[in-house]
Amino acid sequence: MKPLTFILLALTMVLNACSPFVIANAEGAQPTPAPVIEGAGYQPIQVDDVTVEVGVGSPIPVHVSIGAQLPDLCGQVEYVEQKQDGTNFIIKLFTIPSTDENCLRDTVPFRMTLPLNAVDLQIGEYSVEVNGVRADFTVSADTSTAILRSADTPIVKDDIQVDDVSIRVGVGSPIPVHAVVSANLPKACAQLGEVRMHRDGKAFFVRLIADVPAQTACAEDSLPIRLEVPLNLINLPDGTYEVNVNGAIGTFEIPVQ
Repeated sequence: MKPLTFILLALTMVLNACSPFVIANAEGAQPTPAPVIEGAGYQPIQVDDVTVEVGVGSPIPVHVSIGAQLPDLCGQVEYVEQKQDGTNFIIKLFTIPSTDENCLRDTVPFRMTLPLNAVDLQIGEYSVEVNGVRADFTVSADTSTAILRSADTPIVKDDIQVDDVSIRVGVGSPIPVHAVVSANLPKACAQLGEVRMHRDGKAFFVRLIADVPAQTACAEDSLPIRLEVPLNLINLPDGTYEVNVNGAIGTFEIPVQ
């Protein structure tokens, strides 16, 4: 084995050993933000309101709508973590405040919509807590015999298959822009576990990761989900931008139409 090849192989093994999570099925090369570590610059996002919308259909669509504020005009939602602990879903939103002296510290309001998989939930009362703000909802149709998972339930992390990424432009000031993502959880008992995002020039890279219970037998059928990821375009230069979500790409122009 050539010395350079050996060094690269050894470095890869060291980096993998230090990784705080395991991806069971990761395909396609794309930049991935570093994991959230205390003291590494990540800051919880101020959340103003949380509502849970329970729809009609099979499977029953459940979405968490979050109203929050970025701490400065240059900020983005960098990391989202979602965990289930019994009847409570705990969601954490993080950003990395800008260190640019020219970036105003005015807050930027946004909304984000995240899916909850209700297929594996029993009849009963549930709650969602997002950065300390809580909302309650009810599951009235029992489609599961599974035991409620806790925050300590062993999980396997798996990349989520993304079918489509579209850009939705709203009305307001600042103009709300969202990447609307249609995707599929890998199994019927999986949940959206993480959303990681960062911007590199005129490209937004988003990675969606599912949490799959490691010791639970569940249907292998994939489960469709939909989420809306906010994009902060304030002070970005004109041009063509793309949003890459697990390899699926949507494009838009600035100024937005």
